[in-house]
Amino acid sequence: MREPTAHAPGWSLGDAVGLSWLLDDVGGLGVVGHGGAMPGQLSLFKTVPERSFALVSCTNCAPVGSAFNERLMRWAWETVLGSSIPEPATVSRSAEEVAPFVGRYETVANVVTVAPNAEGITLEVIDRPEVLAELEIDPEQEPPIPFLFCAGDGERIVCTTPPYRGSTGFFVRDGDGIVTALNAFGRHTVRTG
Repeated sequence: MREPTAHAPGWSLGDAVGLSWLLDDVGGLGVVGHGGAMPGQLSLFKTVPERSFALVSCTNCAPVGSAFNERLMRWAWETVLGSSIPEPATVSRSAEEVAPFVGRYETVANVVTVAPNAEGITLEVIDRPEVLAELEIDPEQEPPIPFLFCAGDGERIVCTTPPYRGSTGFFVRDGDGIVTALNAFGRHTVRTG
């Protein structure tokens, strides 16, 4: 559970997987956890085994549930564990610098459009109508979500603004250096345009 079985640096849910657990280092503490999301709900489960600490949150609201979970986790780290969660080091990039990442990415459930913004990129996530019909829901469309690039790693991104502050992701390149996929919000999306 606590030993990495697969490494996934920059994956939005952790930097490695340990038998279905997502492993991460948060504020210098080894974290084992998992979370999940469906339209209208978000869950968070984090444990710090060496401190005998666990945190669980289940919300029935989106997108503000993500901001609630982040605030709850920050409070727990500072108040209960005596550690702070550092702000990520980021760098601004021009439209020219983000051009290789701009485009359309898809999963069976979503279409993600990556576009340039003033300091980095935005991700606009559109749920496929047939998926929403199957789930019998009609959620309000969220605005594009701003992301910055992480300092020191050209492919990793992080959102620094609510409600998705702390969400991370990364781009994948093929052997020729062409961007072929985006991993964000725990989902691998293939570039289609």
